[in-house]
Amino acid sequence: MLKVCQIFCRRKKEGFVEKETGIVYHLGMMDEKKSRRTLLFKILAPILTVFFTLLLLEGGMRLLDWAQKEKTIQEQMTEMLKEAGQLYPPPDKLFSQVLERESLGHKNHPSMGLSLRDYDYPVEKPANTYRIIGLGDSFAWGWGVADNRRTTFKYLECWLNEAGDGKNYEVINCAQPAKTVNYYESFVEEYSGKFHPDMFLILYNLNDSYLPHASMVVDKRTEMLMQEQKDPLSDVSLLFRFVKKRIVKKRVHDYTVGHIKEGYFGPDAEQKWGKAQENLKEIQRVCKEQNIELVVAIFPLLFELEKKYPFRKEVEEMERFLKSSQIRSVNLLPSFIGKKTFVLWSRPIDSHPNRVAHRIAAETIYRYLKQHVLARGS
Repeated sequence: MLKVCQIFCRRKKEGFVEKETGIVYHLGMMDEKKSRRTLLFKILAPILTVFFTLLLLEGGMRLLDWAQKEKTIQEQMTEMLKEAGQLYPPPDKLFSQVLERESLGHKNHPSMGLSLRDYDYPVEKPANTYRIIGLGDSFAWGWGVADNRRTTFKYLECWLNEAGDGKNYEVINCAQPAKTVNYYESFVEEYSGKFHPDMFLILYNLNDSYLPHASMVVDKRTEMLMQEQKDPLSDVSLLFRFVKKRIVKKRVHDYTVGHIKEGYFGPDAEQKWGKAQENLKEIQRVCKEQNIELVVAIFPLLFELEKKYPFRKEVEEMERFLKSSQIRSVNLLPSFIGKKTFVLWSRPIDSHPNRVAHRIAAETIYRYLKQHVLARGS
């Protein structure tokens, strides 16, 4: 009887252990499933967060794009000029005046046997006239400025005559778009004896040293590359297009800035800035032989003026050379540094100077000429 009881107790105990083991196993399975769900949540949570954030940003950009009224180029230009005029008004009544002649518009006309963006001056210099021949590229020509009277050279002609020192002043715009310093040298050699100028005034910017014309139109080049590199995702997602555009613009910016710098201090400097120095020295030689004043105005590229200007070193190098060569020069960069770059452009994606920028340049040159050149009674 005792043995039977012992067997029964042992079996009962074994059954309890079996039952307990089953419960533990069941609990283990539940923990494993819970762990899997936690892991899945940890993986999916950040993915879903990023997805819904991007979705929200895309929706916000679409809403802004829908609400924002598309402005025409002309409307944007009008706003730019208005803001520039308010920020940088003429500091003197004289500098608010323009020539009282009919505007010739935005094109060349026959003048002195050439095609110039100016009035038809006689080849022979009139008596009691101080003749200044202005040279330069599209900056000096006035690309993007509809009224030729509101370009640097014509501002100067107006103000010099308004100042009234008894002489008649001609400041003739002989600049041509897309030209370099090689053109300036050829012009001086060919026409100095024919036009008998008292001065050659060169508006010189960094492009003139055999570098790509209007190099700093970064926004325009970015848009061109965006058109060339079209992809389906850019067409359907404003957010993707925005990010891609920022990346492309940064790449264009770095390339353009680097290309300009290399022209003055890189491997190509000898073929670019070095060659330009030779041209300027030859212009100086011809002017000395014919007793003609030579003044070079350094016109900075209108790019990131309110930030750390990326070409200060190049402008200083140009100024150093001109001074060491005893060529009269006026650096226009201090007159522009710190100003709002965008409002000084001729168009929203074109960094040629607008009429306000031309006036600012002319103000600085006028003061320099009156103080350092014309005051001597040349």
